[in-house]
Amino acid sequence: MKERENYQKMKYKIIIFTLIALTAISFVISYDPSYTYTLLCLSKGESANLTAPQSYVCQTTSCPNFCVYDTPSGKRYSTDSSICFALGLSCEPGGTGSMDVTPPTLTLIDPIPNAVYNSRSVLFNLTLDEKGEVSYYDNINGQGRWSTLFSERNSYSKKLSMKEGLNDLTLSARDEDGNEANKTIKFYVDSKAPKIKKTYPKKGTYATGEFTVEYTEENLQSVTLVINGVNVQKKIDCPSSSKKASCIFNVDLTQYDGQEINYTFVLEDLLTTSTLKTPVAVKVDITNPNLAVFDPDDGAVYNKYVPFNMQSSETVKLQYRDNSALRPTWKTLCSKCTVYNKVISFGRGTHNVDIQATDLAGNPTGYNYDFTVSY
Repeated sequence: MKERENYQKMKYKIIIFTLIALTAISFVISYDPSYTYTLLCLSKGESANLTAPQSYVCQTTSCPNFCVYDTPSGKRYSTDSSICFALGLSCEPGGTGSMDVTPPTLTLIDPIPNAVYNSRSVLFNLTLDEKGEVSYYDNINGQGRWSTLFSERNSYSKKLSMKEGLNDLTLSARDEDGNEANKTIKFYVDSKAPKIKKTYPKKGTYATGEFTVEYTEENLQSVTLVINGVNVQKKIDCPSSSKKASCIFNVDLTQYDGQEINYTFVLEDLLTTSTLKTPVAVKVDITNPNLAVFDPDDGAVYNKYVPFNMQSSETVKLQYRDNSALRPTWKTLCSKCTVYNKVISFGRGTHNVDIQATDLAGNPTGYNYDFTVSY
């Protein structure tokens, strides 16, 4: 056993001696004392300025062990780095050229700045003047997340799904050396026509001057109220919404008082127009009803039962409110009537009473009376 261990040790010594010998022989063969040897530390993009036809450019972050020798005639060649190590040389700067610090040139063909697209599927067509990576960031809803379009290429052409409305993006191009170039682009997507949900006043009811339209549209540009085929009022400040929004118009209908009119709304977005298919027919009533109050008399004294006797020029809703009550509230005398003649019970004391007649269009007429109840 001991003889075998001695044999193994001897075998390792022979191998090591052989390697040392070969290295020494290689060094002796390659080394020339008339040459000047240098161990260079090269950075990415730097070269050793070698004599043609030799060439070398550092392609990684750094190349710290590049051995060169200069001949007496001024020529420079590369050699095995072990020679520089054997000479005990330390790595020193001495490369020529410089690292690439020029940002890539990003050419954006599509999307077109400020263009309006009728589909959410938008073509992105762009090129770089060198291989690299391109990402984009949504400046409105990005939430800190970048999306990569491609890497290790210099061109891209593909449709991407964009959101409805304004798209504000920053494109970032980065080459293989980490140089970066940014470009911002804004464009619009309008793939849906405005959708009219409801309008007021409703068909067959009364109009007093207020008109309302409810709709969904994310890129609303304008809303126009049309009466009897004539554009009456146009608004450009109505809100946009993907869910539901409304816009209110107040117009003078004096010229149409007592008549029936047809109205509609026209909504415009970036690309399309929507109109109510059928105009809405309504009656115009902007005149307050004439109300003749025969009883109660202002300042009169009554017993427990007070007469309420009145007549209106049109169908109205009649109400009264006793302001002397602990909690004054409106009480209905009749919902649809032109004449009312009944007595109402009141408690002892002085009463201040409002009487109001409201016609079917919502136009009110009101009076106030004071009377005393004594019994």
